[in-house]
Amino acid sequence: MMNEIINGTIKYFANSKLISSPKSVSIDNINSYYCSLSYSMPLKNGTVMYVRDRIYGIPTKRYFYIVNMIDGVNLEDCSKLYNKIIKSIKIKR
Repeated sequence: MMNEIINGTIKYFANSKLISSPKSVSIDNINSYYCSLSYSMPLKNGTVMYVRDRIYGIPTKRYFYIVNMIDGVNLEDCSKLYNKIIKSIKIKR
């Protein structure tokens, strides 16, 4: 599933670069997946935003949850906030 998400992003944003290949992570004691990419997004006003995209995949018995977090490559690094958010995720079982 994560490879499909990565490939879809790369197809949509031609200048995508894989920062971190898919790897296993634990989210709420569930074996989950993480990867990150960078790419530029053209905005309606003509400017271009350079972003870092963090993608988490959380498989459960019934669903595959995707958590996607984007921040600016050069403007802001929200890693600390995003790590807190990921640690706060609780999946009802």
